[in-house]
Amino acid sequence: MLGAPSDSLVSNAGPSDVVPGQSEDACSGAGPTRSTTRRRVRRPDRSTPSRAGLFRAYGRAVDTTPSPDLVRAALAEQTLALAAEAATLTAADLAAPSALPGWSRGHVLAHVRLNAEAFVGVLGAAARGEVVSMYPGRAERDAAIEAAATDAPDRQTAALLDSAERFTRAWAALPRQRHDVEFTSPAGWFQPAGVIAFFRWREVVLHQADLHPADAGRRSPADVLAAAEPALVARLLTETCATFAGRADVPPLAVTATDLGATWEIGAPQDAAAVSGTAAALATWLTGRGDGSGVTSSGSLPALPPFA
Repeated sequence: MLGAPSDSLVSNAGPSDVVPGQSEDACSGAGPTRSTTRRRVRRPDRSTPSRAGLFRAYGRAVDTTPSPDLVRAALAEQTLALAAEAATLTAADLAAPSALPGWSRGHVLAHVRLNAEAFVGVLGAAARGEVVSMYPGRAERDAAIEAAATDAPDRQTAALLDSAERFTRAWAALPRQRHDVEFTSPAGWFQPAGVIAFFRWREVVLHQADLHPADAGRRSPADVLAAAEPALVARLLTETCATFAGRADVPPLAVTATDLGATWEIGAPQDAAAVSGTAAALATWLTGRGDGSGVTSSGSLPALPPFA
């Protein structure tokens, strides 16, 4: 989650907002009444990182900084696509399992809309120059999702669109000079507010795949990412590799995007399994939204832990 790749760096990146079944984000939303109190926090001393992983990127220069206008347009498009999917679901559909362990489709939709609400609060705080956590605590976040997961279908869709509209207004109201104000979560990571629109795009795109884990004829996450702007997919791939570099449960990898002409190394290069494919195919596999179709490996395709 470090932005543009560098020739050589040590990543201490924390988890992203998208954690299958356990995202570290939403705290309040358009559903039942709940506390929206946000705790101001102080960034801890990072002079001695507790965990670090080797992360190196090389090859052709890759644009991983999509313009704000590009991100805004892509987010609007995918939000409408998700809302259209949600509008087709019945109460029985919402109660059915999603692709995320322990979560129904209703949980997924509740999570996505509450994620927007959490970001609305963070953006408001950032505009005032305040560093806050996305939600008071993990228990509160989980309880909010659980309470909203059983909302009626029309309520789910309306709340999804309403939270998205409020997110759009809050993002537009954030002064450019406040993009460097950080926010955090109880997981302990800190990020600048300027990344929030990209984080939101990632949240919406990846969770679309979780609504219909076994339905034939649905647009796959690989299809969605293949149609996305290259800078967005390159950023997703870069941040996913950087996140994995800080984890001991991820095997060493040399990830080559054949359409970008770039390689990301995770861990010790002499031990790395070489995997390649298009950026969209690789991002789909690395984030756990695909089985590795379109990805080739120097040996057996490595088993990956859940994206976190």
